[in-house]
Amino acid sequence: MRIDQFLSIFPTAIEGVTGSDYFTVELEQKIFGIKADELSLREKDILSALLPVNQAQATPVNQWVRKLSDSHFDNQSKFRVIQFIINQSINQTDFIDSIKLLVPNVETVFFIDDYQGLIIEIFQTNHLTMEEMTDIFQAMGIDFSVEIRAYVGLFIEAHQYQPSFYQAESEHFTSLREKRKKRYIETYADYFLSHLQGYDSTDPITVYLTQKLAADDELKALIIALWESENSLSLTSQNLFIHRNTLQYKLKKFQEEFGFSIKNLRELTTAYLLIINQ
Repeated sequence: MRIDQFLSIFPTAIEGVTGSDYFTVELEQKIFGIKADELSLREKDILSALLPVNQAQATPVNQWVRKLSDSHFDNQSKFRVIQFIINQSINQTDFIDSIKLLVPNVETVFFIDDYQGLIIEIFQTNHLTMEEMTDIFQAMGIDFSVEIRAYVGLFIEAHQYQPSFYQAESEHFTSLREKRKKRYIETYADYFLSHLQGYDSTDPITVYLTQKLAADDELKALIIALWESENSLSLTSQNLFIHRNTLQYKLKKFQEEFGFSIKNLRELTTAYLLIINQ
């Protein structure tokens, strides 16, 4: 059955929605949810009969989960994975619509279960800063009367993406939720700095980011100069013999490239420690 045929028969089906209140099916590697109380037993039987057994199930696997697990990307550009978790069940459709409205460049957003989900954000230079992301999730938490926590991953080129990256970022998020109870938005820097005592140089994200930073001598010089000047832009521009506006441009390009800002002390500390300990 094609998606257009399916939607003509079940027009209330919504892409990306799962959960205990929905009858979910997978079609052409996309997930569709229909409110369970809108379907008769006969309609559920028909759906199960029309679709192969592994395509009509309670918790189907989203195509992006497959991609992240086996690194199979078709002409995909740079992207990052934003994991989120809420503390109680909500209307997933409205929540997904709000994210698509507020977060630019969203390729897809979906729930893995009643409480956890993923946002796949395709790289564009106008991506949100961590401060903007925090404001959005705080506002959505108020609107939906839930507590939202999120982990914003690194932007990574699709051809460089490895299955271990998604697993590592998932483990980072889990660890941070156990260690830090009050933060809305977490990043790799939060994980790295909270695990300095048990620093793991083989962590896949650590290896990737270290190699990325160390490969660019100009980038290394910028990070070291900013650190040694104690995050003073005036001193950094003097030490690098560049105009302050040029420095601002370089910092802006860094944030666009990596998705985080080294004007932030946590992010700068992480970048500095990675390159001096390589």
